[in-house]
Amino acid sequence: METTTDTAARRRPGPLVLIRAIGSAATWRALAHLVTGAVIGFTGGFTLLCLGLVAVLGAPTVIVPIAACAVIIAFSGALTALQRSRHGAFLYLRLPQGRSEATFTLNPRTLIDLFGNRKTWYRLAYHFIAACYGLTAAFAALAAWVLGAVLIPAPLYWADPEPGVDPLLLSGVGLVLVLAAPWVTRGLADLDARMARRLLGISRSEELELRITDLAASRDSTVDAADAERRRIERDLHDGVQQRITALAMNLGIARETLADVSEPGARALEQAHEEAKQALADLRDLVRGLHPAVLEDRGLDAALSAVAARSPVPVRVAVDMDRRVDGDVEAVAYFVVSEALTNVARHAGAARAAVEVALRGETLHVTVTDDGAGGADPGGGTGLRGLADRVRSVDGTFELTSPAGGPTTIEVELPCASS
Repeated sequence: METTTDTAARRRPGPLVLIRAIGSAATWRALAHLVTGAVIGFTGGFTLLCLGLVAVLGAPTVIVPIAACAVIIAFSGALTALQRSRHGAFLYLRLPQGRSEATFTLNPRTLIDLFGNRKTWYRLAYHFIAACYGLTAAFAALAAWVLGAVLIPAPLYWADPEPGVDPLLLSGVGLVLVLAAPWVTRGLADLDARMARRLLGISRSEELELRITDLAASRDSTVDAADAERRRIERDLHDGVQQRITALAMNLGIARETLADVSEPGARALEQAHEEAKQALADLRDLVRGLHPAVLEDRGLDAALSAVAARSPVPVRVAVDMDRRVDGDVEAVAYFVVSEALTNVARHAGAARAAVEVALRGETLHVTVTDDGAGGADPGGGTGLRGLADRVRSVDGTFELTSPAGGPTTIEVELPCASS
């Protein structure tokens, strides 16, 4: 069994740990980060300083400082992108840009807004700090490596040292410098990364906003892919299976009419097979229609809901008030909400009548389905209401069910939408 002393000894930095640190790729990436930072930081900071002096000295002309400020903003943006790329390449540090930076256009109004934005001053502060820190950090890291490598073999090339100078002592100092160089290099690079994260990064709220945007885009692509898959299944069923079952039902019907000498059991079996084929065909047509009805895509939500109401065994009043078509995903969700709700009314509510109201108000589609049934609808009762709520939420809509015991039952849905 490993004792506490053994564990401490294993964790204590030893020669192997130091050798690994020297040969680590992370150490040399950090050194490359500091060296490139010195070049980029000094060049960028010096350029920004010169542009700032031009703006100050040209103040009496008005035009010169405006042009210089525009160049400062544009150059600072390019330099920020370069610094972010450097941190990502060598330190694997991700510094995403804000939405305003991604959609930046240089004009007098945005120029004033940008100079009034503290982020602009954060970026400029980093570039001026990097001009000094970059040189200092790169010099310190290179000095540790180079001076250490030069001093280690001091006893070999310093055969006649000056009084008071001990070559062995110099060699020991060089060894300490080389062993400390990886930690110095990484520490300086880490400090630079901390400053960059604070001054070149984005706030937590902006990061969450970008994350929400990415998730919304991912969700939309998932919904589009699912809709495309439903359309493919509908097409395959309509053009393949449905045609085969139709042919089968027709052949069985012809057989019933033409085969007069079949025994009574055979005739009953043939009749039963014919009826089952017709029922299967009807079920398949309902399934295909439920996946994505062609009338919804061709003629819109009004016609599609009228068709659903016409097939319902419960009398349904439909009122659609829309002055334009909306996005296809929103239309599909509205259609399936009404279709599933009317199916539940026919199967579970015991209602004598139902009503469907659809109205487009601004950028929101309001859908209401009511019935005069027994009420008591429960989303957890396996009637598909929970699935409807999930589907509504997939397009950022709201789903509300009111169904007291004794009725009536009302489903209210609001779907955000835009012009198609």
